[in-house]
Amino acid sequence: MEVCHTDRLYHYILNGDEAIDAIVEKGLLPLSAMPDHPRWLSVQTLYPHHFESLHKLFAEPVVATPYRNSGIFLTPIDFRALPDQSLSRYRRLTIPLAAIKPTEAAVTYEWEATRIVLPLSQETLKEVQNRWTADVVRTWFGRDRHRLFFHVPQVVTYQERIPIPSEWVE
Repeated sequence: MEVCHTDRLYHYILNGDEAIDAIVEKGLLPLSAMPDHPRWLSVQTLYPHHFESLHKLFAEPVVATPYRNSGIFLTPIDFRALPDQSLSRYRRLTIPLAAIKPTEAAVTYEWEATRIVLPLSQETLKEVQNRWTADVVRTWFGRDRHRLFFHVPQVVTYQERIPIPSEWVE
């Protein structure tokens, strides 16, 4: 069963549905664009250079821009195709691949103890789709409860915002 898509990406709303109206109004923003957000303040207090480190690890090999924001994290994994996974019940944004600037984004995941970082493209997502079957996603998603998505495919984009029309909210 294919659980990764090549034409759309997802952002799961983990912090409650009350954020959805603001996302539709302002777009999906990097956390760093919200300096008063409790999550941003918490990360900055506990791990002051966390997002810069993620940029170096997840994006620097393929994104030609220096660190400028915390990034927007998406995934090609359709957790609704995995009803036994907790994320299948969360609201989400379904974002067409065309809404992401490929020059500002990277696909990353861990495979056989190696961090894979690739440019974002439909071809790259096809490779991800072929490799990341339902069973492989079930094995690796949430393996580390503090970094749910660390092992599985993610797309990080350093766009300033992604406009989100209401029809992309599921």
